[in-house]
Amino acid sequence: MSLGFELGADGSSFTTEDMSSWKDTVTAIPLLLRAAYHFDINPKMDLYLVGKIGYVIGIWEGDLRNSAEEVQADIDPLGGFGFGFDLGAAYYFSANFGLFAEGGFDGYMLSTKVKVSSQTTTVDAPFYRFLTVGISAKF
Repeated sequence: MSLGFELGADGSSFTTEDMSSWKDTVTAIPLLLRAAYHFDINPKMDLYLVGKIGYVIGIWEGDLRNSAEEVQADIDPLGGFGFGFDLGAAYYFSANFGLFAEGGFDGYMLSTKVKVSSQTTTVDAPFYRFLTVGISAKF
């Protein structure tokens, strides 16, 4: 078993349905706790199952955001709950460093509320990830 922390960045673009020329982007920064069960294959190859849960911070930029700021709307911070379940494999070049790939499902919905006078609009940005690759370090 191992416990860890995941920090990453995902990006997504969307076009506002009723204003097709308005384009916005959302960057998601997942802050997830991880727990993994490792199958003991050999010192260089690691096969594991992982579950993760945490909070995801969002950064929203673009035409819709700029328009809301121009009318001095109150904009709540963009963020949401995140989770994932993956099957992973890591190959270690040394005792402490290697490369990994994980396949499975990570999902989160980032939401914010935009308030103009007495009208409130919710902006949702869903994210789904099915493949993760990166550098693995053991200490």
